[in-house]
Amino acid sequence: EKNFFEVFKQVKEILNMTTMYPHIIRGSAGCSLVCFLMKITDLDPIVLNINLTRFMHENRSDMPDIDIDFPAHDRNKIYEKIFRRWQGRVARISNHVLFKEKSALKEAIRETGYHKFLPKDFDLYKIFSDQDKINKIIQSAREKLGTFKNYSLHCGGIVIFKNKVPKDYFLKTCDIYKNNDSIKGSQIKLNKDEVEDNGLIKI
Repeated sequence: EKNFFEVFKQVKEILNMTTMYPHIIRGSAGCSLVCFLMKITDLDPIVLNINLTRFMHENRSDMPDIDIDFPAHDRNKIYEKIFRRWQGRVARISNHVLFKEKSALKEAIRETGYHKFLPKDFDLYKIFSDQDKINKIIQSAREKLGTFKNYSLHCGGIVIFKNKVPKDYFLKTCDIYKNNDSIKGSQIKLNKDEVEDNGLIKI
């Protein structure tokens, strides 16, 4: 009814492709009988009397989320397999970085035309002597607090699309390996909350 079959199939295929790497299925997916019967997890929730209160429930409108933890040093090898298997259809998701106090102040300083290096513990009053300018910088920094600063790459989340990665979501092409630009993947603008808001399922 919820049209989740494809994502279960994809998760199972990822696990079949990565049998040489140890992994842990983390989160509420472990409560699902579907995951156990598909051998995505190996804990029988009926035998263990685990109640299905999250993950995939008829009264929950949010999307299921299957977390697969692999060793960090093997992550890029696994990404390579995934990007090759679903070529042009898979993308990593983004984090939306927001301005915090220090970054907002630095950005407000740069907007004045000051582009010299700013040490970690810089003193605004040692950089500028004009009090009016200092007040404007402080006000500008306050206005920036909590607003969007930039995109960063989510540590692991991916979305596999039915067809090509939609142009409206596409952010950029990124290298899977830092020192090898022949193997590339896509990054989308959406963060984990927006993925769900758009009816997509994050793995």
